[in-house]
Amino acid sequence: MIVFQNLSRLIIPSDKEMIDIIVGKVVESINELYKVVSDLVTGEDNLDSISSIGFGLSLAIDEALKNSIEHGNLNDKTKLIQLEYYIDPKKIRIKVTDQGKGFDYKFIESKNIDPESESGRGILLIKNFMDEVSWNESGNEITMIKYRKPASRGVKR
Repeated sequence: MIVFQNLSRLIIPSDKEMIDIIVGKVVESINELYKVVSDLVTGEDNLDSISSIGFGLSLAIDEALKNSIEHGNLNDKTKLIQLEYYIDPKKIRIKVTDQGKGFDYKFIESKNIDPESESGRGILLIKNFMDEVSWNESGNEITMIKYRKPASRGVKR
């Protein structure tokens, strides 16, 4: 049995101008690692990639970083954000941690977020694209999980 997992960690400044570049590079890295994990697990040249979930994954990371910069670190460019992603054959786990004091995530989870509202939409989008979303106790770290779906092998007749 092959056990393969990969953990990558980035420390980045709280700068909104860097988000697009960071998200693009992180999703590209996740895609490459996801392919390697798939190939090792199946033992074949598997074309299985995250392309089917890439948009949602990008959007979730983007929203988590924006929330950390704006609401967590209060746009203070001297504060840092830690972005961590972990890949194994069953899932992709992404954590974003800021240096802010956190927020009351229990209140947000109990609210019915209006998609037209000015606040809370980022969390709504994250929850819609990821399979699991949770926060640490202080509310300054979000963990997002996307489970790997089995590759389709065609329709059997």
